[in-house]
Amino acid sequence: MTELQDSSQLPSLAWIGNLGGVGFHYIRLLRRAGVEGDLYLPRVYLTRPRQGNPEHEFPGASRLEFLRSYRRDVVNYGLNRLGFLGPTSGVERHIGRSYGLVQAQTCNEIGALRIKQRYGLPFVGMTTGADLSEVAMGTSHFSRLYRTALEEADHVFLVNVDQYASLSRSGVRLKSFGFLPFCIDLERLQPLPNQWSEPLVLFCAARLDWRDRVRASVKANDVFFHGLADCLRAQRLRGGTAVRFDVRVADWGVDREAARVLVRDLGLDECVRFVPFGDKSVFYENVAQAHIVVDQFSLGAVGLTAIEAMALGRPVMAFVHDDLARRAYGVSIPVMNCATVDDVSAVLSGLTPERLAAASVAAKDWVTSQHSDEHILSILTDVYGSVSR
Repeated sequence: MTELQDSSQLPSLAWIGNLGGVGFHYIRLLRRAGVEGDLYLPRVYLTRPRQGNPEHEFPGASRLEFLRSYRRDVVNYGLNRLGFLGPTSGVERHIGRSYGLVQAQTCNEIGALRIKQRYGLPFVGMTTGADLSEVAMGTSHFSRLYRTALEEADHVFLVNVDQYASLSRSGVRLKSFGFLPFCIDLERLQPLPNQWSEPLVLFCAARLDWRDRVRASVKANDVFFHGLADCLRAQRLRGGTAVRFDVRVADWGVDREAARVLVRDLGLDECVRFVPFGDKSVFYENVAQAHIVVDQFSLGAVGLTAIEAMALGRPVMAFVHDDLARRAYGVSIPVMNCATVDDVSAVLSGLTPERLAAASVAAKDWVTSQHSDEHILSILTDVYGSVSR
C-alpha cells in the first residue's frame, strides 16, 4: 500500500456511523495510511442480535482499538424527528474538543452539524443506502432537517452511481460533492477459481423486496424469477442439451414468503432453494460456491454485496445505469446487465463456459482497478485536505 499523500498534514478524524462495515473499512484504511481516526457508534448497535450489529458484517468489530461506542442520544433522536436540531450531546462535545474533522454517514450528518455550529469543525457527509433516494426525498420534519445538514456539509461523498440521479431529484443544493468507491478488503477478498460445471450455481444475495411500489430501494427480485422461468421454458421447447441451474436464494427481506409463493407458482421448486442469510462469513461461503451472484433489477446501481462478489471473481447479474456508472467511475461496470424479464432470460440462455470465464476475469479486474486502496486514499486525501484548510 502506498502512503497517504500529505497524511501528516491532515487533522485527526472522527467517523460517525456505519452501514455494512463501511465505516470500519474506511477507518482501517486511513489508520493504516497514518491518519489518526476513530469510529463512533451507539453502544446499542453492538448488542443487537443481527441486523445493524457491526459484528454481523465485520467479525471482531467490537474489539477493534479504534471503535468508540457511546450511549445513544435519545433526546436528540426525538427532537430530530420533530425537526429540531437539538443541543450537542456529551459525545459530540468530546468530538468537538478532540478532533479536527468529522466524517458522518447514514444520517449522522445531523449530529455533525451540531458539532460544526458549536466548535466550527468542518464535516464531510456520506450518503449510503436509501439516504438520498428515500430520506432526503421525504416530507417529514426529519427529512427536512437531514436535507439541511447535507447542505451545510463541506463536502458529500456519493457511494452508489444511482445517487447522481437521486441528488438531482431531491433538490438538495450541496456545497461540494463527488463519488467515492466503497472501501473493501482486497487483501482478504482474493479472486477464486470459477470453472464451468453443472448445475450452474446462481446465488441470489439481494434482500427479497419487490412488491412495494413506493420505496425507491426495492430490489425487483421477481424480475429474476420470471426470467429464469422463461429461460427454462424456452429450453424445454427447444429440446436438446440444456443448462441446469441450482439457484440459492438468501432468505431475508420483507418478501420472503411472497418469494416462496412465486417460485412455486412458476414451477421453479426443483431448481430453487432458500438458504440461511447468516453473517458475513456465510455470505462469503455462498459466493465461493456460486458461479454467478444475482443482485437487484431496479436501482440502476450495485452496492457492497455485488462489489465484494466481483472481488472474489464472481460475475454479477444486476441492472446498472451505464451512463451514471461512467460518470462515477469513468468506465462501465462489467455486470451482466439486466433490467427486464427478457434480459434475464437472454443472459441465462446465452451462458457458455467461455462467457463465464471472461465475465469472471472482467469482474475481478474492474474491482482491482476501481476499488483499490490507493485510488480511494487519493480521493479521501484530496477532499479532507481541501475542507480542513
